[in-house]
Amino acid sequence: MQDSNNLQNLDSIESNNLSPAYRPINDIDSKDSTKYNQMPAHRPSLNTESNSQTPPQSPFLEKDSNNQTPTFNTDSKNQTPIESNKFKNYQIYNFTHPNNQNFITFIMPKDSIKPTQITYKTHFKLSFLTMILSIYLGAILLYLLAKKIENSNRILTNAALLMLLIAVILRSFEYIFYRDLWLDEAALTYSMYDTPFRDLFFKPLTQGQAAPVGFLVLSKIIGYPFHYNEYSLYFLPFISGLFVLFLTYKIAFLDSIKSSFFTPFFIVLVCGSYALLYYSTSFKQYECEAAAAFLLVYLFLANKSFKTFIIATIFCSLFSYTSLFIAFGLGFGYLYRAIFQANLKQDSNTFIESNLQDSKDVTNVTSKDSKDVTFVTSKQNALNNDITESNLRDFQTDFKNSQNLDSIESNNLSPTHHPINHTKNALNFFKQNALYIAILLAFVIAYYLLYIRYQATQYFYDFWANYFLPHNLSAYPKFIKDNWISVYSGFNAFGNLGSTLYLILNIFGYIFLWKNKRALCVGLLAIVATYIALSWFKIYPFGYGGVLGSRLSLYMSVVFFILAAFGGVFFYQRKNTRNICSAFLIFIIFVPTFQMSKHAFKREYTHHNVRELIQNIDSNSKIFVYVPARPVFDYYSYQLSKSPKYETFSKFNQTDSMQDMIFLRDKFMELKKKDSKVKVSIFVCEGNDNLHIKIPNLAKEFDKNPIITQTKGAFVITFFV
Repeated sequence: MQDSNNLQNLDSIESNNLSPAYRPINDIDSKDSTKYNQMPAHRPSLNTESNSQTPPQSPFLEKDSNNQTPTFNTDSKNQTPIESNKFKNYQIYNFTHPNNQNFITFIMPKDSIKPTQITYKTHFKLSFLTMILSIYLGAILLYLLAKKIENSNRILTNAALLMLLIAVILRSFEYIFYRDLWLDEAALTYSMYDTPFRDLFFKPLTQGQAAPVGFLVLSKIIGYPFHYNEYSLYFLPFISGLFVLFLTYKIAFLDSIKSSFFTPFFIVLVCGSYALLYYSTSFKQYECEAAAAFLLVYLFLANKSFKTFIIATIFCSLFSYTSLFIAFGLGFGYLYRAIFQANLKQDSNTFIESNLQDSKDVTNVTSKDSKDVTFVTSKQNALNNDITESNLRDFQTDFKNSQNLDSIESNNLSPTHHPINHTKNALNFFKQNALYIAILLAFVIAYYLLYIRYQATQYFYDFWANYFLPHNLSAYPKFIKDNWISVYSGFNAFGNLGSTLYLILNIFGYIFLWKNKRALCVGLLAIVATYIALSWFKIYPFGYGGVLGSRLSLYMSVVFFILAAFGGVFFYQRKNTRNICSAFLIFIIFVPTFQMSKHAFKREYTHHNVRELIQNIDSNSKIFVYVPARPVFDYYSYQLSKSPKYETFSKFNQTDSMQDMIFLRDKFMELKKKDSKVKVSIFVCEGNDNLHIKIPNLAKEFDKNPIITQTKGAFVITFFV
């Protein structure tokens, strides 16, 4: 029978037709038994005593909507809890949840009457309705706001610029309140403080590291006066991060590509990148690689000369190997522009010279075909635009912004078109730039022979083995999911959902660019083709998911961002999706800003642990350092002008810590035999999740009161054996 008092003002879900499935405890396999033996102490239990005269009441499940924790109740006043490790003569009854989402488990004595009915009580509170209502109203508000600002370019652009300012502040915060060096960073610092300049060349770096020569030399020059502290090490990545934001602004407002949607969307995509924020204060070359890629893409979009582009490529390659990959792809864009747009450029010069003359008052010239707004503030800006046949056909002046101009009716103006000689244009391009191409090739060959080949050790190819494009077709579904698409997760603030969205927008970005800006489309396609070929031939990998995994592809982020931004423009140009695009843009302006702010406050400190460990060392101390923590320990020992002797344990990337415990126990037993009381200190960071539990438990076997100092990312334990 049910207690009606407990069901007042509640919606009850009765499952009279549910038949519990049960089995004796003795038949439970060892795995299930282990699971029940480890039940938490706060788990509620059922009455163990059954009254022979009065059948036990049927238990019911009560679920609190606040904490979603089920509780079990019976009418019996005298309840004796069942101990979690005593299940003899008990049976388990499993009821299917009314929503078929999970099971409700009862553990009862064999001689008790098995339950035939449960009542599922839900505390239905207004909080649920409030949540639904807030989502609904928020969506409506976003839509109305997007509709209101549809014709106003300033609101979204100003909001994006505010996000750009916040991105600068967050990077400055990350630099001032830096996090401690992690494994790879600390290993690379060995090349700073313990490697002379002459040993940086003609041999691989120690500690399994590699970096471009310019990055190493400049970091060493900057760090030497400051004893290679964190501020000096992080300075170059920090400046690179700020330079990325500066180039983001420059690209977003280029006359050839800016629009009411592209400009704010591109800024938001860059500022919302976890990886670009993280590596702006990380002593690795990845932020420099991103900055170099942004610079080369900017030079191409700004239609700078090929000579300037080659000089910039040589300079960037000193700080970024991957800038050579970007330059190779954009070279095809320059070639395409020279072949197919040389005549159009010449015709357009005559057209603009004869019709716009020296006027600087024309601000909006709209192409009827593409419906893109080109902002012309001077004759030179008009000449710098990426002119194609479609946007050269006819121009129409926006009369709102041409009050001091006579109306220019471009329908009556027909620029003269000359036949395009593709072969001649291609030969002219190579003839004009032969010297610069030869200089670049000579530089790349010398750079490889004198430096890069010494850095490209077999260690890296073994470490990257799983990140190269597979040659087996059956492995592609898993590789695309775990490697290629998951790389996007490090570029956005929305995880896997954002990765899927980026991929979709990239595809439509190609479609838009092929129709409207084909030279840029060819350049980006060539970069992606190079990106794929490098992985196929096992030269440079894709990487994997997350902030750390995406670092190998961080130089490609500018390509992904531009494609995604133009993919957004593709949908924004359609009337039926324009308001949705505006609402989405408003939403992602605020969400990544919040996510970036939260991410910037995450800290991992190991310096305090190392300092405390070294300060507590005496002549009889014995130090053990976890192998992945060795570079960190060495660096901070150097910062404290100490050089303590220590012994390492564990193998790099070892996931099974059982052998570690056996090794340490044997070492401790040897120390105990030699001396009755020896002080032992163990330093661990970059460890797996079990070490912070297993090592203290091992220490307690020898000392009941070990001293443990633990912070996020590392711990030190000191005890006597």
